[in-house]
Parts: sequence; structure tokens; C-alpha cells
Amino acid sequence: MDNAITPERQALLPQLTSGSTVATLAIADGPGCWDESAVRTTATPHKDGYLVSAVKRWVWEDDSHLFLRRVQSNRMPYGTPEWHSDRLGDVVGVAA
Repeated sequence: MDNAITPERQALLPQLTSGSTVATLAIADGPGCWDESAVRTTATPHKDGYLVSAVKRWVWEDDSHLFLRRVQSNRMPYGTPEWHSDRLGDVVGVAA
């Protein structure tokens, strides 16, 4: 909402804070445009999976992004998203 104009804030913030409206966050990665020709992430078939090649300039730390960054194969050495949420809760002193 930092970049929203005042009428947008006045219209959306009460709905968002009351829970009557649900929203999601969209961020353009890379050069900051929505054109698919600008996508710099590739997934190439490799053995029995895919090789993902990318540079991430923005990562939002929620369970889905932790999963996408670490993928299933890294659950043992790096922990599950739930484990990370629990550790973060421990650090900041709240139940995850």
C-alpha cells in the first residue's frame, strides 16, 4: 500500500483490515515488467526432475516460497517450511 494513491488506500484498507476483502501481493521480478519474454527463470528437464536456473531479486518469506526455494529434496538437510516457521516463532517469542 506504500505506492497506492490515497483514494485506493481509503477504499481498500478498511476492507483488508476487517477481513471482508482478501488480497494477494504481486511483484514483478527481474526488469520489473509483466511481459513473459522478460522471464529469466528456466526449468530444464534433468534426469528424473528439473534443473531450475534463476536469479531472485525478491523473495517473500512464507511457506510456499520456502518450499519453492528449497524444493522437496532439501527437506532433510535444511528442514521443512513448518520447521522454519517454528524456529522463527521461537526467535521472536510467538507461537508459530
